[in-house]
Amino acid sequence: MSSRSSAPTGLLVAAAGAAGVLASLWLPWYLIRLPQAFRDALGSLGGGQVQPGVAPTSPGAALGNALGGVMKGLAAALPTEITGNGWQVMHGGDVALAIIAGAALLVALAVGGGLSGVNIELGAAGRFVAALGAAAVAIAIYHVISRPGMGAGALSAAVSVKYGIWVAVLGGVAMIAGGLMVGRATTPATATATGFAPPVPPMGVGGPSSSTPWDSAASAPPPGVPGGTF
Repeated sequence: MSSRSSAPTGLLVAAAGAAGVLASLWLPWYLIRLPQAFRDALGSLGGGQVQPGVAPTSPGAALGNALGGVMKGLAAALPTEITGNGWQVMHGGDVALAIIAGAALLVALAVGGGLSGVNIELGAAGRFVAALGAAAVAIAIYHVISRPGMGAGALSAAVSVKYGIWVAVLGGVAMIAGGLMVGRATTPATATATGFAPPVPPMGVGGPSSSTPWDSAASAPPPGVPGGTF
């Protein structure tokens, strides 16, 4: 594949990666498993057990029994697992990824001719898209390392990474690869113009015979002039 023909392929790869980064924000990034101990603790809030057939002895006891019933119902209704997408679990990182993906898509459209009146040099566009992809990968990897609840004991162990983060990472890697392909498509104009120019032979070697006037110093004397003198 020639360097010039790699530019359209690079644009497609970079645009697909940017679209993947943007789509990852709607995919699950984290999974939180609620421990049974948390559900039991929530169900025990609100006072003691409600004794069937026994009337409460005070308004406070009646309120406690009612609150306990509500908490037990809430604990029973809680799911065992909760997922959060990129928009829900990141604080500012979601906006940054959306801006990165949008900028890369705009550059790909401009270089590909989709935006009339906008002309961007291939090398600069490729480097810019590759830098955006590296930023997207860095943000996603940071959220792999720094999960919600890190250092919070049981909550930290209950949080696991879902596939949405890895979609963002792969999208960023595709943006880097596509940007490098676009940047590699540029070649110096001088190398193209003179790279295959034939060598110029030295003057008088291999060239056509000259038609210079007769040289009296280097040639034989003309006929009728003995020794070339009068």
